[in-house]
Amino acid sequence: MKKTSTFLVLVLFVITLNSCGGRETQIRDTAQGFLDSYLSAQFDSAAKFCTPELLSSGLDSMSAPFAGLDSAALELFKRQIAGLHPEIVSVEKRLKKDSIEVKYKITTDSNREETKGVLTVVKTGDSWKVGKLGE
Repeated sequence: MKKTSTFLVLVLFVITLNSCGGRETQIRDTAQGFLDSYLSAQFDSAAKFCTPELLSSGLDSMSAPFAGLDSAALELFKRQIAGLHPEIVSVEKRLKKDSIEVKYKITTDSNREETKGVLTVVKTGDSWKVGKLGE
């Protein structure tokens, strides 16, 4: 009986570890997907990683400044931002269980410049979405 109890405790422990790791992977994937899309000017794709509340706060018009650009200017802009590389630095719990702070950095091809930032990723249904930009 003792072996069975020990085995069950071990199985539950492994399941718990795996579920926590899967959650962090989902959060990282959401944040990275948003940053990759946003920084490559794929705004429709970036919007898929956001909560409706974030989009309605003005982010839904994130492509508006580029709407009037001719194709040559837009291509020049895309070439300039192609040298930006976002990287997730850490995933940290906040006070709420369904709200996670994701710290990231953006480096350039030359690695001479680095920008740091924070996203808040929140649980919405069965998925994680970017709910807030900045602290």
